[in-house]
Amino acid sequence: MYRTWVCGVLLWSVAIAGSERFAGVDLLAGVERHRSVQHDQQWATTTAQRSGVTILSWESRGEPLLKKVGNFPMHVVNLGQASTWHHRSDPAWHKLVQMREFLQGWPHDELVAVVDGSVFWGGCSRGEFLKAYDEIVADSGAPIIFGSEMTCYGQDCRKAPAIPAYAASDAHGQYANCTGSWTDDCAATKSCMQCSNPPQLKFLNSGFVMGPAGPLSRMMDWAHEAYDHDMRDPSGFAQYWLDNPSLVTLDYQAKLMLSLSDMKQDVAQLQPSNGTVWNAASLRTQCFVNPNGRGRYAGEQLLSSLAELGGSDAAL
Repeated sequence: MYRTWVCGVLLWSVAIAGSERFAGVDLLAGVERHRSVQHDQQWATTTAQRSGVTILSWESRGEPLLKKVGNFPMHVVNLGQASTWHHRSDPAWHKLVQMREFLQGWPHDELVAVVDGSVFWGGCSRGEFLKAYDEIVADSGAPIIFGSEMTCYGQDCRKAPAIPAYAASDAHGQYANCTGSWTDDCAATKSCMQCSNPPQLKFLNSGFVMGPAGPLSRMMDWAHEAYDHDMRDPSGFAQYWLDNPSLVTLDYQAKLMLSLSDMKQDVAQLQPSNGTVWNAASLRTQCFVNPNGRGRYAGEQLLSSLAELGGSDAAL
């Protein structure tokens, strides 16, 4: 089952524009390596004030889907392509180490989006994507934004906070297709795979995370120290979110990424006229689409149609 590791490091397809540490990856010349680190709250600036956005992806089995289908409008470099896979027995740790090392050398005010290799592009414009990020930061005050999903997986469901007022009227609950609701028993062992009651996009999904490199780097440092090699605890980033609500929030309205697990298939609708994906709940062209968990079949169907329109053979 396609499951994004809630600690935020499963199949990350890291589109990078540089770092000499990784052989085989195109390098950006003249990158400033050591900018001073300011307080994380200072990153809530407008898109016009930023130098750009770097899309990071991790896929070791070839190219990430962002490079195969959907006419993705931004440059993607796959960090997994340069991976030597020294930690085959614990790939999540291997990816975390590489991501941490990359972010330590990246300009701290540069926006970075880290996206799973199995996530594909729904077709919103670059401007719409950056505007959506700014709107969430303005509403929440937090510079780091993770994806959200209906399914509670790999975390203590009881600790997930209520959806904030600015996102409380979100319509995605109408498209829920849940198999049941989580219980205290499974929540205590972080083994649930069910929705809340009523169903809401209120659980962290690490198939997508976005923020300035500085705050992301400090979060990776924390995850590196907190990582449990024996349990490979997938709830690390969920814990960081709960401990740091002023720094981390979720994309509660799926403006940036729509996770398909436990959602009705018609929530994401192909628009053959322009080869984009329409989010029927939010009534907008979707940016990223994550065919995770029980949404894999719907994702495969959608991806197949997109690939056929674009003349490619992309598949999950």
